Amino acid sequence: MQAVADPETLYTKQNCLGGGSFGKVYKGVDKRTGQSVAIKIIDVENAEDEVEDIITEISIMSTMNSPYVTKYLGSYLKGSDLWIVMEFCAGGSCSDLLRPGIIPEDYIM
Repeated sequence: MQAVADPETLYTKQNCLGGGSFGKVYKGVDKRTGQSVAIKIIDVENAEDEVEDIITEISIMSTMNSPYVTKYLGSYLKGSDLWIVMEFCAGGSCSDLLRPGIIPEDYIM
């Protein structure tokens, strides 16, 4: 985890994109670069049973380096909220892509 006390000094949290397995995911902006990011926020006090899974997720994401996997940018603790910051991928969630029907070629490219 990063040594910065308040992740809001580095990132602007914007609209909620949806809920993940452990918390809510927001679109955000890196204040230093202007880059769009995804911010997963988990209330660790209410996720006591899942803390080990969360640590495993962060550990795995931090070692991944593939153009096919969302890039992990860092983790920050603010109060009881754990912020996991990742590369932002436009186009919706994986579940959106799994809906029945034809995917247009221009969407794939």
